[in-house]
Amino acid sequence: WRLPDAVARGAYATTEATPTARHVWTGPQTGTTKLLPEALAAAGGGDTNRLGRLLAPMGVRYVVVPSQLAPAPFGGPTAEPDPALADLLGDQLDLVEVDVNPVMTVYRNASWAPTVVDVAAFANVGADAPPPAPALRPSGPLSYAGETSAGTVLRLAQATSPQWRLEVEGASQPRADAVDVGGAGGADWANTFEVEASGEASLGYRPTSARLGFAALQVLCWLVALFLAVRRPEAILPSRRRRRAVLDVPTGAVVVTGPLTLPPGEAAEGAPGLGADAGSPSGAGRRPGTGAGGETSGWAVDEPSWLDELATDSADDGASPTRMGAPRPQREPGE
Repeated sequence: WRLPDAVARGAYATTEATPTARHVWTGPQTGTTKLLPEALAAAGGGDTNRLGRLLAPMGVRYVVVPSQLAPAPFGGPTAEPDPALADLLGDQLDLVEVDVNPVMTVYRNASWAPTVVDVAAFANVGADAPPPAPALRPSGPLSYAGETSAGTVLRLAQATSPQWRLEVEGASQPRADAVDVGGAGGADWANTFEVEASGEASLGYRPTSARLGFAALQVLCWLVALFLAVRRPEAILPSRRRRRAVLDVPTGAVVVTGPLTLPPGEAAEGAPGLGADAGSPSGAGRRPGTGAGGETSGWAVDEPSWLDELATDSADDGASPTRMGAPRPQREPGE
């Protein structure tokens, strides 16, 4: 997403842990997403010099400013970041620059708080004490798990949604009133749960039935597209084109698309089998490729049934099937 002009020229994005292929597609810029540039604008306007404290309730631990598409030594297009952004981040007291890669400026948030945290632990956020430990640790793309105790109030730094659910030993836990822990955006945008029992807890996002159905429909459409792409081309042609596509004609053969009539006793030079036998009554009804006595004698065509149909199909398509099959063999010198 684009950064506001009041902050700097450029764009911003968020990821959980190391970016993966699913981060390639940008999601919608919701109201909670806009909290990040709002915090940057507050720091840029001089309202605070502790930007990390504003980012802590969002679970932001690192701020990365790249000047190249890929880290060294992989290379890629380069683009120097806006100096205004470098000055803004460099002036913050709770952002510590970390030496990671020559084409990336990385800041660690000294006021960081985990994505899932005990609300009581926020009392030490931003002080000299180390960051609080995560109340639950990631167990999947949209799930967290771990041990918890009764009476704990857990806060999840994700946009509030009824699809986020907390269970302890299989029992659903109620939502708690929003707690203001400071930072950008106040208290209303996150998810808060009250733990009523101790034990193994699991926190995860449960998609709605409509969303699952839409995802299944997308998968089905991709499977149909893949099936059509790998199918034989002739299999998806109209039936008359399919008949023409599967003809198996010997190398160098000449196919005539209608009844062949030659004067009695006169042969077609250069076309074996298209001679007197083909045009004479004795050759009538013979299948292509057989001569007198059943020996192979080329393609004598005097059965117009399927060839006439082929010619009609080709005429409809604007093509001429008078010559089909592989190229003729090369003649020897002097032949």
